[in-house]
Amino acid sequence: MKGRFTIITAICAIFFGLIPAEAQYKSGASYMDLNDSETVRALKEHVSTISSAAMEGRKAGSEGERMTAEYVTEIFKKYDVDVLSGKDGDVFGIRQENGDT
Repeated sequence: MKGRFTIITAICAIFFGLIPAEAQYKSGASYMDLNDSETVRALKEHVSTISSAAMEGRKAGSEGERMTAEYVTEIFKKYDVDVLSGKDGDVFGIRQENGDT
């Protein structure tokens, strides 16, 4: 009896485990269609901007870090993302005179 229960449980687990796996793929679309989507284009543009030489490497406490933070803040505002930290961000109780965090 115990062996039969184990077999039935295993069959059910396999069967019901395959149903969600089938649902993960978008029907009728190829991966190339996903690369051409507006979301992917926008993400590539944002990553390109943040990683550009104009952001000066984004070292902690640098002008590049400040510019990147301002850019991300503006993007969040554009997409109506609520930020939980204050205007100056989270300082985690750490402040140094030279601006390095």
